Amino acid sequence: HLRTLPLLSIENLPNEVYGAFIVSTQGPAKSFTLDASEALKLPGVVALHTAKDVPGKNSYIFPMPSVGGVTDEPIYADKEVSCAGTPLGAIFAKTHALAHHAASLVKVTYHGVEEAQTDVRKIVESGDQSRLRLAAEKKADAVKTNVKHTIEGSHWFPTQYHFTMETQTCYSVPSEDGLDVYPATQTPSNIQDAISYALDIPHNSINVSVRRIGGGYGGKLLKSGITAVSCALAAHLLQRPVRVIMTLEENMEIVGKRPSLLSKYKVGVDENGVIQNLHVDYYEDDGVSQNDSSAGYTQYFMTSGIYDSSTWSINCYGVRTDLPSQTWCRAPASTEGISIVETIMEHIAHALKRDPTQVRMANRKQDDSPIPFLIEDLKKTSDYEKRAKAIENFNKTNRWRKRGISLVPMNYPFSYFGNYHSMVSVYADDGSVAVSHGCVEMGQGLNTKVAQVCAHVLGVDVQSVSIKPYYSIISPNVCPTGGSGGSESAVYATKIACEEIMRRLAPLKKENPKASWQEIITLAKAKHINLNASYMFTPSCDGKSYNIYGVAAIEVEVDILTGQHLILRADILEDTGVSLSPEVDIGQIEGAYVMGLGLYTSEELQYQDVTGRLLTNRTWNYKIPGAKDIPIDFRIVMRKNAPNPVGVLKSKATGEPPLCMSIGVVFAFRRALESARADAGLPDKHFEIDLPLTTERIWLYGGASAEQFQI
Repeated sequence: HLRTLPLLSIENLPNEVYGAFIVSTQGPAKSFTLDASEALKLPGVVALHTAKDVPGKNSYIFPMPSVGGVTDEPIYADKEVSCAGTPLGAIFAKTHALAHHAASLVKVTYHGVEEAQTDVRKIVESGDQSRLRLAAEKKADAVKTNVKHTIEGSHWFPTQYHFTMETQTCYSVPSEDGLDVYPATQTPSNIQDAISYALDIPHNSINVSVRRIGGGYGGKLLKSGITAVSCALAAHLLQRPVRVIMTLEENMEIVGKRPSLLSKYKVGVDENGVIQNLHVDYYEDDGVSQNDSSAGYTQYFMTSGIYDSSTWSINCYGVRTDLPSQTWCRAPASTEGISIVETIMEHIAHALKRDPTQVRMANRKQDDSPIPFLIEDLKKTSDYEKRAKAIENFNKTNRWRKRGISLVPMNYPFSYFGNYHSMVSVYADDGSVAVSHGCVEMGQGLNTKVAQVCAHVLGVDVQSVSIKPYYSIISPNVCPTGGSGGSESAVYATKIACEEIMRRLAPLKKENPKASWQEIITLAKAKHINLNASYMFTPSCDGKSYNIYGVAAIEVEVDILTGQHLILRADILEDTGVSLSPEVDIGQIEGAYVMGLGLYTSEELQYQDVTGRLLTNRTWNYKIPGAKDIPIDFRIVMRKNAPNPVGVLKSKATGEPPLCMSIGVVFAFRRALESARADAGLPDKHFEIDLPLTTERIWLYGGASAEQFQI
C-alpha cells in the first residue's frame, strides 16, 4: 500500500503580502481605464500593479515552440482587453481576504466594446473566414470506389475546466541572490524563463522549487505563468514575500480550458460498413491566441488509431474566439480525435443496422495489433453479450427506465518528448537516500514510482528513500511534465543514476560479500567514493515510441421522466506493460476514465452572450463527477503477460489513455435513448447529440411528450 503523509505548506513570513487579480468582466474592448482610488484607501492595501510596472517584457509566455508559446500574452492588459477573464492588474494587501475585497472595489471603464464571439458553431455558421486558420490537413492516400451508402453528420465535442484539487498559486521570496520562487507549475524551467524576461533579471538569480502542485491536467503548463510571473514581479518590486492564490472563480474565469470542437463529416461505405472514403472538417477553439492550440494534432490521433485511414481526408481548422486562450487538458487532441472517429463508426453502424463492434473490426488496420484479442477477452470477462441481451429485454418491458451498453477499443500512440534530470545522493552515516528529479508530482504517483525503482536498484527498503522537491539548480532546462511521460522519464533517469552508484560500489561489495548496505556505504565514504550521481533522460537516446491498447465497456441506466442516470458498470482492459506500481496505475486508469465521464455528462461551461463572461465559475453550477456519479461496479484489468520491450522496466504510460475510451458512455446513452425514442413513436433515425449529456439534455433526447405522461 502507498504511504500517506501529512502535507505541509510554506508558513507565512513576516511582512508577507497577498495578491488578487483585477479581472475584466467583458471583452473584447479597444481600451480601458482603472480607478483604484477606493481600493488604495483601505488600510493594509500595499500596492496596485499594472502593465506599466513591468520592467521587462509584459508577457507570461515563454519561448516553447514545440508545445506552445508562439504569441505573447500580457501579464496585465496594456491597452486592449482581448476578452472577459483578462487580468487588468493586481492588488497586493496584508491578507488574502483584504486583497480580494480591494480588487473588487477597483472600477473599470471599457471603451470600444465589441460583442464577444464565444461559440465555435456560430462562427463557422457565419462564414467569418477572418477567425479561421488552417492548422493542418491530411489528404487521402488511397481510393476505394465500392460506395453503397453515403452518410453525413456532425459531432460537437465540449470544453472542460481543469478541476484540480488546488487552484493556480505561487509564493515568492526575495533572497540575497535574487528570488526564491515556489510556483504550482508543470513547467518550472519555463516559469524561470518567463520571470527572467518579465523582470529583466538573469536566470541564475531565480531559484525555482516545486514540491507538488495540487493537480495539473495541463492547466498548469503555460497558464501557470499568469500567477507565477505576477507573484515574482510583486516580490521583486516590493522586496517582501508575496503569495498569490487564485480563488476558484478567478481560476475558472482567467485560465483557458480544454478546447471545444465541431467536426463535420461525410463518409462513403460499402455494404459491410467498410469506409471507402471519408472527409472531415473540424474546427477547434483556440481562444484569443493559438499558443496552446492542439488543432493540428487532433488529426494525428484520428489517423494513428486502430483504423485504416488511407482513404481519409481531413482539414483541421483553429478558430479564434473571444475567450481566454485554450490550453492542454489531460489527453489533449487524443480525446478529441478518438471521439470524432468513434462517433463516425457508431453512425455507420446505425445507418447499416450493424453491430458497432463489427463495423469497427471491419475498418481496422491489418496489422499485428492485439485489439481483436482484447475485445474478445473483455467480452468474456464482462459477460458483454449476455448483458447486451438482458438490456434488450429490459428495454422491451420498461417504458420510463432504459439501459444501454457500449464497447470502445483504443490504440493510443505514445511518444517521449523531453529532457529530465535525476540526482541521487546516498548519506553514509545512515545509508538513507535522497532523490531530486526534473519532473513534477501532481497526483499521478510519479514520486512513488521513483522511490520504488530507486529502492529496487540500490537494494534498500523504500522507506529509506526520500523524494525531494524539484530544484532549478539540480534540474535546469527541463521540459514540462505532461503527456503521461513524466513518470517513466524520471524513473529511467533515477534508475541510471542508481546503477552508476552501484557500479562504483561493486568493488567494495566484491571484497566484502557479506557486508550490509550500511557497512558498504560507510566503507565507500572512507575510501572517498562519490555517493552522488545524476543522469539526464533524453528521448533521442533513452525513449522509443510505442502503442498503448485498451478496451472499455460501459452500461448505463436512464430515467426518461427526469433525465437522471446511473452508470451501472464499467469494465476496462488496458495494456500497461509490466506496471511499475499497480496500485498507482489502477488509480490513474480509474481517475482518467471518470474525468472523461464528467466531460461527456455533467461538466458544462456557459458564457454570457454579449460580454463573454463565464457564468459557470464555481461548483454550484459547474458539476464534476461526485461519489455517486462513478460506476457502481467498476472493474479494471491490466493486460497480463505483455511486457513492453521498449518501455522503462518494460512498463507503459497510464495517465491519459483511459480518458479516450470514456466516449463510450455517450454511445451507451444513445442505445438507451434510442429505445425511449422508439417507444415515443419517433422514427429510427440517427440523431446528433449536443454534449455534454446533462440531465436536461437526456430528458429532451428521450423524446417524451406531455401527452404520454398518463397513468
